[in-house]
Amino acid sequence: RRIHSVGRKNTTMSKLTIHGALLSNNVVPPLILLKEKNIEFDFKPVDLFKGESRTPSFRAMNPMHCVPTMDDDGYTLWEEKTPRCPSLRSTELSSPTTWSLH
Repeated sequence: RRIHSVGRKNTTMSKLTIHGALLSNNVVPPLILLKEKNIEFDFKPVDLFKGESRTPSFRAMNPMHCVPTMDDDGYTLWEEKTPRCPSLRSTELSSPTTWSLH
């Protein structure tokens, strides 16, 4: 399984942003996990039918243009096939090192 990321811009804690389409089977499991862990996040809908995942701004964040894409203050994480059962080492996403995807 390949996990891809783009470098973190800032080390301060910020709210996690999930970019995705609710119709995608890959987007729903991470959203459920975040809700269960009471982790605050913003959800930015991506309309796949309008090609929003292929815009220059989205591709700058995620060159593979797949969803979901997780953005933690400039540190972006995506996977070609998003894991169905991600687990967190803590109840907060305080830094990318706390993200443990299986």
